[in-house]
Amino acid sequence: MKNIYKYSWLIGMAICLTVVTSCNIDDIPDPNNLSVATDPPKQQLDLYATGIESLMRTEIGFYYDVVAILGREMYFFTNSDPRYTGELLGKGDSQLDPAGFYGTRPYAGRYKVIKATNILLNSLESTSAPITNE
Repeated sequence: MKNIYKYSWLIGMAICLTVVTSCNIDDIPDPNNLSVATDPPKQQLDLYATGIESLMRTEIGFYYDVVAILGREMYFFTNSDPRYTGELLGKGDSQLDPAGFYGTRPYAGRYKVIKATNILLNSLESTSAPITNE
């Protein structure tokens, strides 16, 4: 019985040692976010600008839905999320949650646009591509 405990402990230590020493994580850039490139080409700057225009439209439909529900211009029929009829319409004693999805989602989209625009402006300062004001 002692041999079983001794060998199981050794096997456990070997497995832990193998797991700890065998993992190497490569450092790769985040493909979902913009990064400041040194001397970016004109094509990359065009892609930045197109991405910023796309980001500006990302959450605008959701924002319009929430504002229309609050203004009683629209009623959102859904059984999956009662917050549309509960919190937004003031059902009973419910109040709006300051950290709710209806308040944070549209603003998060707008601040992504601001961050992406700042990255674009920094990239414009460091490029040698022929850029005109137009």
